[in-house]
Amino acid sequence: MRIRTQSLAWLVACATVAFGAAPLSASAEDLTVKVGFAAPLTGANAGYGKNLQNGVQLADESSYLNLGLFYQHKRDLLAALLEGSRFELLPSAGSFFMLARYDAISDESDSDFVLHLIHEARVATIPLSALYTNGTDNRLIRLSFAKDDDTLIEGARRLCSI
Repeated sequence: MRIRTQSLAWLVACATVAFGAAPLSASAEDLTVKVGFAAPLTGANAGYGKNLQNGVQLADESSYLNLGLFYQHKRDLLAALLEGSRFELLPSAGSFFMLARYDAISDESDSDFVLHLIHEARVATIPLSALYTNGTDNRLIRLSFAKDDDTLIEGARRLCSI
């Protein structure tokens, strides 16, 4: 809690200075506020600096209000790239994971199949059975699309070669 209080106090201080420097006659549309901070980002106190940096970034609504569209683009890109593969993609919404059935490729358990993908295609996936405690294996793997586009393109290319 102490870190949050310090971070908030610092952010308020920065905003106060920035707003205080604006001319009184400026309209809301004309007002440009630049927020900066001075904090350690390396060394023993880097954690404090990183918290301050995160707070400043959250002040910019565009950093989180467009996340839905951002991940929708990633999902749609990966789905389009895997369209010609032997994987059956299940519908995905509100997540940064996509489930894929691999029945047309292998009869291995999902745990064995993900190891196969790591060794043969050099692509890491998650066996869905890892999320169950009772040994359920629906022969589904979980693909993360929370990656940069180049990584998604290369990963999909490798998966399509299976």
